[in-house]
Amino acid sequence: MRKTIIALSLAVLLSGCALQNKNVDAKAVVYETYYKTVEETTSFVEKSEYYDISTEMISMDDGTFRYYIIIDNPQIAMYDIVALAVEDGISYSANDRMMPSIGIYDSVNSMIPGQVNREAGFVKGLVISGETDQESLAMKMIVEWKDRNRDKSYREFVRLQISEQQQEDEETEQVSESEDTEDEEQESDEE
Repeated sequence: MRKTIIALSLAVLLSGCALQNKNVDAKAVVYETYYKTVEETTSFVEKSEYYDISTEMISMDDGTFRYYIIIDNPQIAMYDIVALAVEDGISYSANDRMMPSIGIYDSVNSMIPGQVNREAGFVKGLVISGETDQESLAMKMIVEWKDRNRDKSYREFVRLQISEQQQEDEETEQVSESEDTEDEEQESDEE
């Protein structure tokens, strides 16, 4: 009897491990499919009319760079969002590291204009990030989502140029714009 219980326990444990391995393998196939789809696509947009997309890159102490791709401000309801960013020129077969993604290996999220409920999976925005040793990086990205009924899927392919300098330029521009606004306000107050 004792041997039977041990054998059954081992069988359940092994079947659980087998199911877990199948789940990991299925996600790896999905990742590969998205990667190769991005790799084979030739038509990209620079920005989307359905959401905002921005980038940021910061230098790390070890001389590498961490980049962030931010998707937010949805203009339409976007359910079950999947996104994968691929460094331009790195084929799937030649790549030895994971590219940043969301919705493939982790839980899927949705974005709906004006609604945030993290527990229910409705987020204000999404961020994916990666590391590189390059100061400037060209990325190709797929963003896929479903409609409210989850019966139609939509895809966009976005081309991004990410650099640390770009971020510094944007910050300088914002400071200049705010200084100009302050000067204009000061002039109108004096009149």
